[in-house]
Amino acid sequence: MKLIFPLRTSRSFLILLSIVIYLILFCDYSNSQTALKIFGQVIDSNGPVSEVVVNVENTVFLATTGRDGYYYIYDIPAGEYRLSCWFDNVTASTADKITVGSGPPVRRDIFLENNIVNTAPVYSDAVSPAAIDHQGFNVKTYNIGSKHVESIESLLKDIPGINVVSSPAAGEVYISTSGIRPDGVNILIDGRKINSLLTGRADLNQIPIKAVAKIEYFSPGVTNTANSGGLGGTINFVTVNAVQSNSYAVSVQKGSYGEEGYNTDIEYQKTGFGRIKAIWEKNFLKNNYQYTDYYGDTQTRENAVAKNNKYYFSYSNSIADYYLNLSGYIYNGENGVPGPIIGLPVDASSQKETISVGGDFSRHFSKAVDVKVSLSTLKRDTRYKDFNSFIQYDTKYLESESRIALHSNYNVVKRLNISSQLSYTTSVLEGIDNIRPAQALGKIGRNDFRLYGSAGYNHHISVFSIQAGSSHSLNRVDNKNFSASNFSASFVYTQSITAGLTASFARSFRLPGLAELHWQEDVFVMPNPDLKPETSNSISTEIFSAFNLAGKWRLSLEYRDIRYNDLIYWRRSQGIKYKPVNVSASDFYSAAASVSYKIPGEIIEIDFSRVNSTAINKEKNQPYYRKYITFQPLYINTLSIKINYRNIHVGADMLDSSQRYFTEENTKQLDPYTLVNAGAGVCCKLKSVIANFDFKVKNLTNIEYELLEYQPMPPRSYHFCLTLKLS
Repeated sequence: MKLIFPLRTSRSFLILLSIVIYLILFCDYSNSQTALKIFGQVIDSNGPVSEVVVNVENTVFLATTGRDGYYYIYDIPAGEYRLSCWFDNVTASTADKITVGSGPPVRRDIFLENNIVNTAPVYSDAVSPAAIDHQGFNVKTYNIGSKHVESIESLLKDIPGINVVSSPAAGEVYISTSGIRPDGVNILIDGRKINSLLTGRADLNQIPIKAVAKIEYFSPGVTNTANSGGLGGTINFVTVNAVQSNSYAVSVQKGSYGEEGYNTDIEYQKTGFGRIKAIWEKNFLKNNYQYTDYYGDTQTRENAVAKNNKYYFSYSNSIADYYLNLSGYIYNGENGVPGPIIGLPVDASSQKETISVGGDFSRHFSKAVDVKVSLSTLKRDTRYKDFNSFIQYDTKYLESESRIALHSNYNVVKRLNISSQLSYTTSVLEGIDNIRPAQALGKIGRNDFRLYGSAGYNHHISVFSIQAGSSHSLNRVDNKNFSASNFSASFVYTQSITAGLTASFARSFRLPGLAELHWQEDVFVMPNPDLKPETSNSISTEIFSAFNLAGKWRLSLEYRDIRYNDLIYWRRSQGIKYKPVNVSASDFYSAAASVSYKIPGEIIEIDFSRVNSTAINKEKNQPYYRKYITFQPLYINTLSIKINYRNIHVGADMLDSSQRYFTEENTKQLDPYTLVNAGAGVCCKLKSVIANFDFKVKNLTNIEYELLEYQPMPPRSYHFCLTLKLS
């Protein structure tokens, strides 16, 4: 198989190679790698404290604590510093200074009591910012920190059981998990849902990758302030509070099959002005790789060009007694239409434009009470066209969704936290057919009033910690009521080792899509206004432990049981016409094990996970009763090895997936595959400029595999990235 490698003789490659040689020969490599320097947890008598600004005095370095109370500060030069905290409209400094050197990061825990800052002892064994934080209510946080990420897949690889469903012909990326389709997984950016009103799915390609600071993963069905819980889980990409220092960065990425990528990143903060972050990403990919077709012949992929522009911004500041947070992004993409290589319309194309903006004003009235008002809006235009196929089409869909929410949090009773939220969301979907106007979808909408409440209890007894909580939501949509709820509890022992047990129950729903209720674009498809919501009942439990033994270990074992009912499938109704109906149910069982190990000094990190799952169709009186759900793997193994030594980093990761059936009768399947990626990079510093050069090989073993039937994924490919950062 001939490998297309466009950089071999190009001018861009020669320029890039010259820069790398210069950096290797003349740059100062000492202390040049982006590194964690100071971290810790802010707590009070009620437990971890979020939204506390921890500042390194007389510098531009600061960080804001997350829900777990942790803060992380990177790249601060060696020296002595004093920390200060802004909380409850009060600024207070620590009594003593801390010393930052070239060795391990310094841990400084901070205890808040009666507006007095007390510091806990300093620890030299830092917790990696990539560690998983359990935050109650079955939420896990995966901190990105300073990790180099170049794709959505690399962002999500730390979450066990994620099944990436990619359509390379259209430059689209979807994910499924827990035995449910992609439209059953809620995708959020800064707490704002981005799932399409047309398809119910969320294209992860529109996410500004460089802006993501951490990922929050809510277990299936878990209700939270943003939504009533995705049937297969909720993933929130958090970008705000990501600014660590004043800097300007630019990067260039080149790769096989016509890949080009450009990125500009600006971070600025100043007392009184606030913090601002702006990012621009531009990507282009020809995807003209070769593959073996259905008849065994070698072909070149057609109609697979994908290109997009992404613009991101965020701004945060404290104004008087208020805290302001704004963020948003613009996505503009054009690519081929998703479809198999058999019968692929080579002139079909799609265009997407998305604008999402949101913000919140919050005020802490006292240590016990805070209130927040949130506003957000999303607009998306999607156009599909093909003027040369047997059935020509030119359709456009306009999506609009706006939301306002009032959130309050109470800590009136010691160890008890109570939250509530009242929100209103309005959604509008309009379909326009430029060739057959009479068959256009028209303009349809939905209004959603939602009341949410949660209560959490946290109690520490010597070396034991007990947490329990519940959350409930009531949605009123088009004069009908729908509810969701979940309960969780955890028991944690902390001494020479940390060990814990968590358990939860969740009940959730997914409303039918607007297109499913009102569709009329296709003469072969009928709408169904009588569709009921899809529902789920899930039970999960996890045992985890963390300890030091010739390094740092973290072990976990999780079991999950989910029962789905009234699942919506398209079934033949009248002759050759299809309509969506609530005819299906399925059961999902999974067991997940994960192991993480870091040698002293964290020079080498090893992460392994295995997820065994079974998703069974329970639609009775059908030939596919008790058959496996389509496109759901029976197991997924992941292995990641990273080596970081001074200015050099080397890594490799493996994804091993079982076969997946793509017919409901399980008569046809996609073969199992093992995908291996490897990469290396070097970081160096020349005065105030930090340069990073990364090289990566994807699909190292050059296997042929598919994620969707008759849609081959790329063979081995090479990728280069050069990043220059001025700080």
